Amino acid sequence: SITVGQYLGSLLLGGAYLALGSFLSSLTASQLSAFLLTITAAFLTFLLGYGGLVQSFPPEIGRVIYAFSLQSHFDALSRGVLDLRDLFFFAAFIGFFLYANYWSLELRR
Repeated sequence: SITVGQYLGSLLLGGAYLALGSFLSSLTASQLSAFLLTITAAFLTFLLGYGGLVQSFPPEIGRVIYAFSLQSHFDALSRGVLDLRDLFFFAAFIGFFLYANYWSLELRR
């Protein structure tokens, strides 16, 4: 069960980063700019799940920040906990950025 969760979590985390990168790539004409934007955005989403950063905010705000972190949802899956909220979060994140990517490309035509 833990192994399945780790594979599923890795697949979903990779898909989330790919969807985010595809969207950011559609916003710029330069591959280097897209790469740097994607690395920065991926690092920021990782930092949102970092406990030290979350604890520096008031508890109510810290919980909201932690809830929007990719890392927090990945950690739950990597422990073998298959929670529908985590799966829904990844599906919504991936779907949102793929949809935004589609519209970004449509507006460029």
